[in-house]
Amino acid sequence: FYDYRGRTIATSQHIQNPLMCCSTGNGVAVVMANGRAASLECEESGEYRARVCDLPRVVGSLPPSCVACVTAQLSDTGYTHLLLTPTLSSIADDGTVVQVTFHSKPRAVDLAKRIAGGSVVRMSVSPDATNVAFITEDGSVYISDVAFKAISLLFNTETEAIPAQLFWCGNAAVAYLHLAQQFTTASPSAGDDDDDDIETTLTIFDPWNRDHCFSMELATDVFGVVECDVYQFLQVVPQEAHRMFQLGSTAPSAQLLSAFDEYALESATSVRLIRALTEDPEGLMVAIDDCVTSAGFEFDSKQQQRLLRVASFGKSFCGTYDTESFVGMSRRLRVLHAVRKPHVGMATSMQQFLTLEGDRFVQRLLTEVISNWPMQFAGTAIIDKFRHYSGLSYRKVAQLAHERKRTRLARMLLEAEPHASSQVEALLDIKEVDAALKKAIESSDPDLIFAVLAYMTGHRGASAVESLSSNSVSRSMLLEYCLACDSRRSLLAEYYRDHPEYNTHLAILQYLDEHDRFTRQLQKSIGSPPMWRTYQERKMTSIQGAELHAKDEHDGVLKERLLRLQSELIDEQTKHAEDLNDSKFLNASVTETLRLLWIHNRGDRAEALAKRWKVTEKALCWIKLRALAQLSDWPAIDKLAGKGTKVKPPISYDGFVHTLVSHGRLEQAKEYIPKVSNIEERMELYLVCDDWFGAAMDCRKTGELGILEQLRERAKGNARAMEQVDRGTAAKMETSPFASLFR
Repeated sequence: FYDYRGRTIATSQHIQNPLMCCSTGNGVAVVMANGRAASLECEESGEYRARVCDLPRVVGSLPPSCVACVTAQLSDTGYTHLLLTPTLSSIADDGTVVQVTFHSKPRAVDLAKRIAGGSVVRMSVSPDATNVAFITEDGSVYISDVAFKAISLLFNTETEAIPAQLFWCGNAAVAYLHLAQQFTTASPSAGDDDDDDIETTLTIFDPWNRDHCFSMELATDVFGVVECDVYQFLQVVPQEAHRMFQLGSTAPSAQLLSAFDEYALESATSVRLIRALTEDPEGLMVAIDDCVTSAGFEFDSKQQQRLLRVASFGKSFCGTYDTESFVGMSRRLRVLHAVRKPHVGMATSMQQFLTLEGDRFVQRLLTEVISNWPMQFAGTAIIDKFRHYSGLSYRKVAQLAHERKRTRLARMLLEAEPHASSQVEALLDIKEVDAALKKAIESSDPDLIFAVLAYMTGHRGASAVESLSSNSVSRSMLLEYCLACDSRRSLLAEYYRDHPEYNTHLAILQYLDEHDRFTRQLQKSIGSPPMWRTYQERKMTSIQGAELHAKDEHDGVLKERLLRLQSELIDEQTKHAEDLNDSKFLNASVTETLRLLWIHNRGDRAEALAKRWKVTEKALCWIKLRALAQLSDWPAIDKLAGKGTKVKPPISYDGFVHTLVSHGRLEQAKEYIPKVSNIEERMELYLVCDDWFGAAMDCRKTGELGILEQLRERAKGNARAMEQVDRGTAAKMETSPFASLFR
């Protein structure tokens, strides 16, 4: 221990692992890492005595968040009291206060006073030790008596930054200090150059009368005092204004001002003053610059106009003066006039404007509008301004509104965002997930829908399934997502466990999974009848489970019937794959299964299954045609087409033509072309068969000269085709010329 002169006044005392300490007036109180508190105070003998006690469990293993001391000279008991507050793990927890009394047998007591707002971060005892002011982690300011019997919540600082200091101004006022750099630390997203945007602010208030409260703000060239109903704006006068307006000044700017006033009075003195100024061009330019700078300093618009007129008057006698600064000042003053209006409320000096000019000034203006204007007025004003400029995004402004807890305003701004991708991403940023899903679905962009789906399942878990299932688009994408991503399938299981009416979806999903796994195995050529049966049994189990769930649904009759048909299809496929030793039956569709049966000469069975599964005659005819073509059974195809009879097949004849052409049976295909009723369709089929002669002959026969000319146009450049067209046109008709009248 040393005095103020550095002389040793007492022997040293060893304290193990001290964490925090504070003065007790005649010594020091220390909180140690081993869960104990100690005081080292000077006795009447001049020696320092240590008193130690254990802290209650409520303090925990973390260092206290805050400590303060009531000295023995001011306490009611005559002993030193140490006040400390535990560090809490969450801002949602309630804090408390521990009081340590250092008498002959020191003891620590939890006062069991539950204080909302998280850990106490700043605490100060009044000079007379009768009251305690403290601030919690969420910015709440409290006042209490020193025994913490009556605790009162005064207000909230409404800032994320914790005040750097909290102290008493006498016994009747409390002050807290915010430093400019604290706001940058509290908002990691702020840029490195944003320190100048926030002023250092000292707030002083009367804890017993909130009407007596004012804040002091220190900025670049101003000192602002904010009271309850008055804002005093104290500004540093620039040197240019001093030179111009100082009493008895002989500076060029003062002479230019006098010359302008004399000129307005039509006095001859102005001529003498102007002549003297023009003899010193550099001095005249300095005088003009001083007038322009002083105009920016002024708040009164009339005085600004007067000084700019003086500068303009001086410019008329100085041809070498660069007018850029004059024009720039005029523009800046227009901006300052706009933001200084009462409904905007930004009392900004020119120096502040120059410091923030550009994006940072716009950021501050937006913050002012978003924080203080009514929602509808602020939203309409911002949207109207943004409409006049292309390339501006509402996303950053909406994010700023969200940070200021103006969520409805953020939503209003994002409604005006023209780009769906920016709109959806911004809605996710401000946690408006349901609105983001709605906008993504309206955009019909699969990537956006999937982005929202992944976000919802990642942040909400199973609770997101209900929202995603409310729309058919998002529901189908969710099923595909869970099918492709095994880790997400538990979401559906958890949700459907609470919503049994949707269990059919999950069972079908399991069936599709088995189906795809089996398909991949078949593609690897790993297959034998025992393996077929195993996979088919798994698929059958899944589909039967889905069928049982469909029975439990009040409107699941259609689902149950379709699932039963699928179960029958799997059973038939397994049986025929084993009997005919053909794995193509496995995972085949209904039409493919019937086609394979015809290929294996099981036409009767195919007919029976088609009847049971209600396959239409047209679909069945197509299946037969393709199967017979694959078997090269050309007479059977003629029979199917009703050749030589008056029976018409269920499908059109062009289907027979295309099928036969694809198998190289051109001559047989040509036999069906005349059966097509439409002349234009017949022409196309002739050309498919490369029969230009038949096409031309058909046109002549039917008297379709216009189509014949079109045929000639298409044959140009192809000598063989043109020769066939000519021969077909000149060919002798086998019927009378009047036959076409009766067709």
